[in-house]
Amino acid sequence: MRRILASFLCATLVMLIVPAAPSLAAADKQLQNVKGDVSYQVSSGAQRPLAPRASVELEDNASAITGANSLGGIVLPDSSRVMIGSSTKVQIGYFTQAAVASAKFYIPYGKVRFKVEHPKGAQANYTFQTPTAQIAVRGTEGDIFSDASGNLQVNVYQVSNPQLPVQVTLSNGKVFTLSAGQSLTVGAVAGAVSASLSAVSQSTFSPFSEFGAPQNAGSFGISSSAGDVSSASTTTTAAASSLTTIAGAILGAFVVNTVVHTVQNMSSHTSGTPAAPAPSPSPSVPIVIH
Repeated sequence: MRRILASFLCATLVMLIVPAAPSLAAADKQLQNVKGDVSYQVSSGAQRPLAPRASVELEDNASAITGANSLGGIVLPDSSRVMIGSSTKVQIGYFTQAAVASAKFYIPYGKVRFKVEHPKGAQANYTFQTPTAQIAVRGTEGDIFSDASGNLQVNVYQVSNPQLPVQVTLSNGKVFTLSAGQSLTVGAVAGAVSASLSAVSQSTFSPFSEFGAPQNAGSFGISSSAGDVSSASTTTTAAASSLTTIAGAILGAFVVNTVVHTVQNMSSHTSGTPAAPAPSPSPSVPIVIH
């Protein structure tokens, strides 16, 4: 009897001392509601709304969904961040942090801004999958738009290592490499795939303006910096006389700054001459999925 009792006590102590093995579907990815209608979905369950400014830990393969005029954010353990634009769905496949931090996302529709960062000396291997392409990211900041019709646009603003550009592999096997300052649009019509590579500009940035301009916006001629009066004439289609700052736990990641100075109205008050009509909005670059 004593031997049985001793064995039981030893087994109990081992269970208390030895920690349980971590779950393969670890909830180490944090979803945050920056503004508006943000919800999440685990497996095939119902969507669960996330209160404004609230956050939740998500397991592997969970999805984040945003409504119109909404913005969400995903924060990864290696300090990388993914902003989720309006009317977007993103499935967060997995995240693993070892010698190389790896993560996979699936974007059936919508737009995201990725900022893949990692501690100095570490490496990262992030993959963004869309219905018709796979986008490999190492250490980069950029935007992705995807839709169910086969449209895609990828902007790359900066890369941490010029030897590791963003690689876009289309479903037809074509591969494109994008360095800092490049934009790719891809489309499929009647089974034929067309792709166009160009420089990042105000027009290629326009579809992603809800995220705010990247830090190096000036080098691309993107004008949305606070107090930049000279840029008002080219950004009169931006928001009206306001500076909008997205706050929250991901403040350090993305800040949306939109400024409009209506120079024409000012001149009309001083000279009595009617202000010239504001230019029409620059058209969004057609976005075609890979």
